[in-house]
Amino acid sequence: VLAGVGRRLARLPGRRVLVVCHLGGAGSPEAALAASSACARRAAELIGSSGAAASELVPFGAGPALPRPDAPAARLELVVAGDA
Repeated sequence: VLAGVGRRLARLPGRRVLVVCHLGGAGSPEAALAASSACARRAAELIGSSGAAASELVPFGAGPALPRPDAPAARLELVVAGDA
C-alpha cells in the first residue's frame, strides 16, 4: 500500500507531506510517542523508496495525542501540507 502511495505522491512534486503515525497503548505516553515516532520514520522511508521525494516527507509521531472518535486509535495519516 505504501509503495503505491509513494508512486502517487511522486506526481505532486514540491508538496510537503506530513507522515503522521498515531499509536496508543497501555504503556506510558512517552513510550507511545517514541513508538509512533519510529513508525512515522519507517513509513516515510517506505514511501520515499517508492518514488516520493524523501526531502518532502516529514515524519511525525503523535503518540496517543490527537484522537478522533471516527478513526482507530492506531493509524497512519498523510497530510499534504502545501508547497515545499
